[in-house]
This record gives sequence, structure tokens and C-alpha cells, in this order.
Amino acid sequence: MLKSGAIQGLALAWLLCQVSGYDTGPTNENIWDKGLVSPKTDYKSILQAQGQYFEDVEQRNFAGTVLAFVTPWNSKGYDLAKTFAPKLSHVSPVWYQIRLGADRKVKLTGGHDADDAWVEAMHSRKTEGRPSVKVVPRLVIEVGMDEMVPVLMGIKDVSELLIEEALAHNYDGWVFEPSMPGRPALNFADWGALAKISDGVIVMTYDAASPEKPGPNAPLDWTRGNLDALLPAEHPHSPAVATKLLLGLNFFGNHYVAPSGGGPLIGREYCEVLQQHRPRLVWNDKAKEHVLEYVHGGERHSVYYPSASSIKERLDLAYEYGVGISIWELGQGLDMFMDLL
Repeated sequence: MLKSGAIQGLALAWLLCQVSGYDTGPTNENIWDKGLVSPKTDYKSILQAQGQYFEDVEQRNFAGTVLAFVTPWNSKGYDLAKTFAPKLSHVSPVWYQIRLGADRKVKLTGGHDADDAWVEAMHSRKTEGRPSVKVVPRLVIEVGMDEMVPVLMGIKDVSELLIEEALAHNYDGWVFEPSMPGRPALNFADWGALAKISDGVIVMTYDAASPEKPGPNAPLDWTRGNLDALLPAEHPHSPAVATKLLLGLNFFGNHYVAPSGGGPLIGREYCEVLQQHRPRLVWNDKAKEHVLEYVHGGERHSVYYPSASSIKERLDLAYEYGVGISIWELGQGLDMFMDLL
């Protein structure tokens, strides 16, 4: 989710967000006390609170399943996962791939990223009356359609590799992600079949826009439409089935530049934009997202990045449908977002 040249941007944005005199870390006020869960929020309030969170990190404000991804390229996510483990039910480090070797045999790669000490730290964060967070690494199946036959023929080998790896590192399961072009959209029947053989299915309800067609990341009516397609009223389902569906939440945003394009941005880069340009945040009441716009160097910039209000709207939607949530990903968000969970 990072655009090219992001390493330099991250370093600069981190510096800007940290040297400006804003307090960070735990406070005795939550995000509601600070008035940030409001369409009328402004850049000053966000900069002041972006690195803060309510001191009681064991307080949960969303009762459903909360799966959060963490990635090696945004290492801050690992620390956030440890701090806020009581708010999470599952955490998925993005470590593994299934590939075909030159010998056409199935191989499990990515184990060099595994961090046993971090896995143990996650398991050791226990809250009375709740199970400890489950560590379920993401596994991308990186094969093309023409390579699926040898993979399927070697499915027993794949299973043995995964069981061996999980036992070696004390994992609680896996998150599978196919990586094939032209995948059809899920419908009710597909989702029902997957629900029978899995503990959960993630629906990626973001990335609705693109540099070619800029706009909100996850318009709320579009997000609701995805849920309606998978949990249609005309097909009654039990609450237990709905809880297996995880609504995707983006903790990253998009920075569009006309006429040259644009791409994703993460929390630190967002802080840089706020501090440098002091823009006015405008609430899109239809999409239920904030957008900010400014002109720089003769180019018009539009930034769509999650706010406390936009995230709360989607958490309320998940609660309405009885589904869980899946966050991509902790290292791309702002610390203050964790108060909402």
C-alpha cells in the first residue's frame, strides 16, 4: 500500500509529527472526550491527538471479531498490536507465500520474517475473562491460473508444510489470500460455502476509488451494498453465520494529485500534509468520509484518509449487520484510532 519513494516520506513525516510539541502516548481522555468523533473535526485537533490513546487499553468499544494485519514494512504495527492486544481477537502478520519452485514443487516461503518473541508477547497479553489474541499469519497463494493444477495436486504437501510451520512457531491458524487475476466477485452462495469451511471470510470493502477515478476510499452506501449482497434479507441466516464475515477497514488513505495521478498514503504522511498545508477538512455526508483539498505547485491535491468519524460509521455498520472487522493495517493508522475499538 506504499507509493514509490515512501521511505523518505515516512522519515520526514515522522519527524514533523514528533517535533511539533504534541503529546503522545496514554492520556486520561478518550477520542470522544476530545471531540474528534465529529464531522466538524479540524487539522489542529487531529495533529494534537494523533499520537495519543486512552490509558485503559483493555476497554473494548467493539464487541465483534477484530482481526488486524501487521506488515514488516510498517514495523510500528507490531508495537501497536502488543499495546492494544486486549482490543484484538486476531492479529495477522504478513509473512508467508505459497509458490512453485523451479522443480514445480510447492514451497512455503517467507519464514525469515517470523518473529517468535513477538508471537509469544502477543499470546502473553491476557485480559481476565477473555481469550488471548490469536496469531494467524497471512499466507498469499502466489501462483497463476496455469500453476493451480500442481498446487492442487500437492495439497497434502501444502497442508503438511502449514501444520509443521504453525507448530514450530506456535501459530493459531492461517489467513489465506489467493493472488490470482480475474477473480469473480463473491455472491451469497460462494460466501455460504466458504463460511462452512473457515472461521471467517474477509470482504475488502475499500479501494473503491483509484487515481484514474479519485474519490472516497469506501463510500458507506457502497460498503452497505457489499454486505447486502453477502447477507441478503431474502436469504435468512443465523447470527453465527454473520459473525464469520469480516468487514474490511482501511487505516490508510489516498492522496490524489491532478493532473499527475497520486497513490496511497499512511498516517505519518497524512500528518505531514496537515502540518505543512493546514487544510480544511470537509465531511462528505453521502460517503461518510472526510476529504481535504489544497493547491500546491500548480497542482490540485485531494486527500481521503480515515477519520474518527468515518471509522465509527463503519464500526456502527458492522454492529448493525452483526459482522466482525478486518483492519489493513495497524502500522498505517494513527494511534488515536485504537480508542474506537
